[in-house]
Amino acid sequence: MERIQQYAREAADGSMDAFDQLVRHFSRPMLTFCRGKSPRGAEDLAQEVFVTAFRRLGSYNPARPFGPWLFAVARRVAIDVSRRRKPVEPLDLIEDVADTATPAEDAAAVDTVNTLWRIARQSLPQLQFQALELRAAADLSVAETAAAMGLTQTYVKVLLFRARQRLVAIGADAPLREGAAAAAAINRKKEYL
Repeated sequence: MERIQQYAREAADGSMDAFDQLVRHFSRPMLTFCRGKSPRGAEDLAQEVFVTAFRRLGSYNPARPFGPWLFAVARRVAIDVSRRRKPVEPLDLIEDVADTATPAEDAAAVDTVNTLWRIARQSLPQLQFQALELRAAADLSVAETAAAMGLTQTYVKVLLFRARQRLVAIGADAPLREGAAAAAAINRKKEYL
């Protein structure tokens, strides 16, 4: 983490090489975050985020962590882009689905993830969804999520807790339970083969 902060300080002082290292480090979580905002235009959105972040490096405070600042910029850019475009369906694709044995199992896992995000987007208040998205999809820590949202860590924890409670209460965990049951049945069947 200290290396990232060093790159951030150097980038704020004008080093293109340091900024390139930051882009390399944050490109995957940023792409995941952007897929949640614009599934079909995630790459373009991520590129726009990094360009905007580069232009706004003067506003970055090197005494603070770079990741939350970058995702705060990303959130604002995504809002600006969504205002310019019509809404699109959530998550058509997702990376890093757990390794499965067949393409059918991969497709089922992607469907499960897409269903969960669609339910979350439709069912949760905006702040709860944003906190969940930054924490889960962008893989930020609670502290980084709080900094990116401009909230306290305690409030982010409350938002995440309430989001999870709400999703369980409306049965949004059913696709996970069904997926787990199907996976267990497949595994049992493989044992007998």
